[in-house]
Amino acid sequence: RLKRGECFGDMAFLLSRKRSATIKAVDDCKLLRLNPEKIDILSCETQIKLYRLFAKNLASYLLRADEKLKTHQRVQ
Repeated sequence: RLKRGECFGDMAFLLSRKRSATIKAVDDCKLLRLNPEKIDILSCETQIKLYRLFAKNLASYLLRADEKLKTHQRVQ
C-alpha cells in the first residue's frame, strides 16, 4: 500500500517503457502524471527531488530482491 508522497511507475518513466504493474486506489487521492519527454519544463530543484525519489525507490526494490534471494538460498 502506497503512502502519501510515494510513487509508482518510476522504472517505466526512467526507461521510457510501459508500466508493468497495475495500481488501484482504495481511497480518494490526487495523482500527478509525469511525461518523461516534458520533464525539462520542471525546475532543476524539482527534477533533482524527483530523481532522488526514484533512486530511493530503486534502491528499495534492490534490497527487497536481495533479501528474497538470500531467503531462497537459505531454504535450499
